[in-house]
Amino acid sequence: MEQPKGFTEPGKESWVWELHKGLYGMHQSGRIWNKQMHQAMLTWGFTRLACKWCVYYHHTDSGIVMATIHVNDILSVASSPEENERFKAQL
Repeated sequence: MEQPKGFTEPGKESWVWELHKGLYGMHQSGRIWNKQMHQAMLTWGFTRLACKWCVYYHHTDSGIVMATIHVNDILSVASSPEENERFKAQL
């Protein structure tokens, strides 16, 4: 990585910024978002299907919630409206 032309400072031509989070539009931003979303789903008690990594499910005492994630769209279905609302509140 190198500094853009016209933005170099004398004596610091080799200095560059290191990004610590993904930025929208960068190649790795989708992967970073997916890892963060996956970790959140696991924290909430969801299990990811082994055959389809975009589908998660969660059993509770009052029912089950299933969610599928595609890019930044989420579709959720639940055994009761209350379970679905609870999941939406977590999001």
